[in-house]
Amino acid sequence: MHEAAVAHAILRRALQTVYPPSSATDDLVRCASRIDENEGALEKEPDINVIRILIDVGEFRNIDPESLEFAFTSLRKEFASTRNAKLEIRPVKALAICTIHEHEYRPTADQYFSCTSCGGGIKKLILGEELNIVSIEIENKPTAKAGRSTIAQR
Repeated sequence: MHEAAVAHAILRRALQTVYPPSSATDDLVRCASRIDENEGALEKEPDINVIRILIDVGEFRNIDPESLEFAFTSLRKEFASTRNAKLEIRPVKALAICTIHEHEYRPTADQYFSCTSCGGGIKKLILGEELNIVSIEIENKPTAKAGRSTIAQR
């Protein structure tokens, strides 16, 4: 199940965005408190909490959204700053260029990904392979700067 690796990478990227690594080290544990596995207690309360992460996932990316959601929900508890984070997945439909007439079409599995107009194959996939973090919504602790922020990525 590679969705667990994808979920871990999403969480790691969110933490790196919230807590940029210093030039001396890339140790996220230094920045984002870990949750004690034995007692479920926080080592220290985080200054910033990740509230929501929005991602785009292309239909040709070979990611099962339910498995990704499950893995994310399980792994988010590893860090205090992400323990209540929500993952929002936006599916992206595939769009391709036909090999025969070089026009755009939407490939579908039931037509073996052939062009819906002329039966040609996929020359180039324009959309459908995305796996992008679109935004990360964070909440600052009341003692820090108050309010919520959204960090957009591209």
